[in-house]
Amino acid sequence: MIVSNSSPKSKITVVENTLELQYGEEIRYIAPANAIRKRKKSQTDYRDCLLPAIRYLKENDPREDWEGVCEMCDALDDTVRYQLDDLVKGRNVLEIGLCTALPTVFAVRNGAKHVTLISDNLEIMESCVKPTLARNKIDEGLYEIVYSSPEDRKKVVKQHGYEVILAVDILNNAKNRFEEIHDIIDHAMDNYGICLLESQVFYDSGQISLADFMEMVKMKRKFEIFVRWSSPKMQVIQRKVIQLTRSMR
Repeated sequence: MIVSNSSPKSKITVVENTLELQYGEEIRYIAPANAIRKRKKSQTDYRDCLLPAIRYLKENDPREDWEGVCEMCDALDDTVRYQLDDLVKGRNVLEIGLCTALPTVFAVRNGAKHVTLISDNLEIMESCVKPTLARNKIDEGLYEIVYSSPEDRKKVVKQHGYEVILAVDILNNAKNRFEEIHDIIDHAMDNYGICLLESQVFYDSGQISLADFMEMVKMKRKFEIFVRWSSPKMQVIQRKVIQLTRSMR
């Protein structure tokens, strides 16, 4: 199901590519041409170091467009295979932040009951999200796409309606909006739910910090925080996937 007020003609150049996860699963996807990355095979055992292969653009020109999406999918793949095999099975899932549909494809393939995708970018939704779902033959009855501005996001998510929340790059461009993001997660998450939030350790030359967000979460005392995955420290800007679950205190 698609909930949208308009379908703008795309002005971006998109290409089709395939994301090959560490353990062999493939996700076909449509993305802006400058977001495509080539996988460099890991030289170490992924299960030992829990670090995915590093990706690069052509000519090793590092771009952060959609980088977190690939990393989130690798982290999900590892989590389902070796830690929580029923992470999404039979669950209502919410994909927010940089909404691309790749996490949704992974969730549906691994047994998700239903996925809601919330996007604030109509162009990406029409040019990339919908074609990605179609190319992976995801049943339209298993997902809903909703367009919403960041300011109205809380109004369109179901209160305590999602057992799993997948948030990619949601802290990007979110200066002075940490509490708003915290409140959206609190509003949307089921009482026994889990949120996996992927982020760079900082954005905007340090003006936005994952550490600052985590500190704010601790002060609110509503969630327990666990760092589920970290990219190699050798990367120019490290990325992490943190896990939020409701505090039992």
